[in-house]
Amino acid sequence: MLKYKAEQEVQVYLEVYRFFPSSKTCNVCVNQVSRLTPDVRTWQCEKCQKKHDRNINAASNRRDEGLRILSSPDRGDRLPPRCQRR
Repeated sequence: MLKYKAEQEVQVYLEVYRFFPSSKTCNVCVNQVSRLTPDVRTWQCEKCQKKHDRNINAASNRRDEGLRILSSPDRGDRLPPRCQRR
């Protein structure tokens, strides 16, 4: 549904890799927790001591990963014409 809407509005639709570890990567220092079970809703980074809400942290990491992919040099040729870099 999102892809359809994005194409209809001539916007960029980007899928981040399905198994990207967004929930268990600290969005501050990029330290990755080795194991995080689904029942854990909040966790604290061992490296920087930042406390994370699992969903908010995952959303921040997915946003950052999408921006990283969009800013890569080989990505520009796959964007809709309205969004291509000049």
